[in-house]
Amino acid sequence: MNAYDSCLYEDYLITSGLKRSSTLYDTDIVIINTCAVREKSTAKAFSFLGRVKKLKEKKKDLIICFAGCMSPIYEKELNNDRFIDLVLGPLNSNSVPKKFKELINKIKSGGELELQYRQSLSQYIPVIFGCNSFCSYCIVPYVRGNERSVPLREIIMRIKEWTQKGTKEIILLGQNVNHYGFDLPDDINFAKLLREVSSIEEVKKIGFMTSHPKEFNSEIIDIIKEGNKIYRHFHLPLQSGDDRILKLMNRGYTVSEYLELIKKIRDNFPFASITTDIIIGFPGEDEKAFFNTVELIKEIEFDTVYLASFSPRPNTKASKMLEEIDSSEKNRRLNFVLEIQKRISDSKIKRFIGTEEEVFVTEKTSNNTFLGKNLEEKTVEFKSDRDLKPGDIVKVKVLNYRKAKLIGKDTK
Repeated sequence: MNAYDSCLYEDYLITSGLKRSSTLYDTDIVIINTCAVREKSTAKAFSFLGRVKKLKEKKKDLIICFAGCMSPIYEKELNNDRFIDLVLGPLNSNSVPKKFKELINKIKSGGELELQYRQSLSQYIPVIFGCNSFCSYCIVPYVRGNERSVPLREIIMRIKEWTQKGTKEIILLGQNVNHYGFDLPDDINFAKLLREVSSIEEVKKIGFMTSHPKEFNSEIIDIIKEGNKIYRHFHLPLQSGDDRILKLMNRGYTVSEYLELIKKIRDNFPFASITTDIIIGFPGEDEKAFFNTVELIKEIEFDTVYLASFSPRPNTKASKMLEEIDSSEKNRRLNFVLEIQKRISDSKIKRFIGTEEEVFVTEKTSNNTFLGKNLEEKTVEFKSDRDLKPGDIVKVKVLNYRKAKLIGKDTK
């Protein structure tokens, strides 16, 4: 979602006649678009702001815009900062804020601008903004607000506008895409949205993120099975493998329910790529709870696990929980899981060796070498004597792998 927000700002600036700066020091405007999900990300943003403020001391006409999820949390501090010209929250829409337009139009001395779509092989399309889940550790509902689904007609219109510019791959976005349509008057849900997007001929590949495990259902699986347009990559944040911790997190599912979902996916897609998020050191996570998580990771064998040490976020219930885990213990547990998952990830990538994969071409890297993605969204590097273009779909025989990349050759 943050990457999408940044693209909107960049598109508007380029439409306004500005160019991307090659270095920070020759820029006229800096937009710091922030994330507040973890303490580390907020620290990095403030550190970067410090660098930009030092630059502004020398370059008085530099414009600093501080945007994103940190802005509502630190609103008073940011608005009182004499170096910052404009403070904006997360976009939560398909256009940049009026205040931002007014600032840029004043600089350019121009009128209202019509956004020009850039050419892009792949494009993010938000389908729902905000979140109603209120997981006890998560700040997103407090900074992005309640869920608001984008009307189906608007989504389809935007996708068609992009495909007219050459876009072939669409990534549907939302904090919880499975809640799409819950707030709309029409009889529409995420599964039906997937079918509608799949029916657009110019769209060759479809991905989506993120799905909450408690609302992922068989209807979504059935629609993915109807063809090869939708990637068979399922990112399902587990967060913990212990029922007591899951309840404290307010996740809304049990370990057994999560396992049942994984089984359902693999019964339908034996080669499915399944990835997850895990929080290490949540308040109250004792050794038993931690090792329950470790054993579940071993049992499920995720393709990739994205690990994060728990950090308390303002306004969340978890920030008020007293059983805090020592930072050194968090690091020990995190490194322990990393070593286990490294071995699992290595074994999981090997399952593709010897298979013939349908590959969506994304890039030509040399005269006869290309990059692409298979149906499970694994990166594939392959050789071909053909004049392939990004967006083409080819059959590739997988011969080997290197780290997380499959290596192969065109079968024609």
